[in-house]
Amino acid sequence: MRDCLAAMGRPELLECAELGVDELVANVCVHARTPLVLTVRRAANRSVRIEVTDYSSSLPVRQEAQTYSLGGRGLTLLDACGTWGLGDAPADGGKTIWFEPGTSMTRHVDS
Repeated sequence: MRDCLAAMGRPELLECAELGVDELVANVCVHARTPLVLTVRRAANRSVRIEVTDYSSSLPVRQEAQTYSLGGRGLTLLDACGTWGLGDAPADGGKTIWFEPGTSMTRHVDS
């Protein structure tokens, strides 16, 4: 992902892109427990779209994070670092979550 951003001339997206990819890949490992495919592509108006595809039909669910809990902040983190959504489902099942990183976090995760 780092190499892709460098090749696209978008190093300013690196911090938010790393956070987003870490979160999406961790969610596949913890919740979907399937193989995954990571795709980085140039999107409209020079933005970058990162897609993580897994083979579970379970959709992401926003959880209420407790003050001292270790989880439950993932979608809030994605909101703070950029925009995200559901992509087209792969033909062989599963789901794709896309993420377009911003240049900085827009609000605190615990807000």
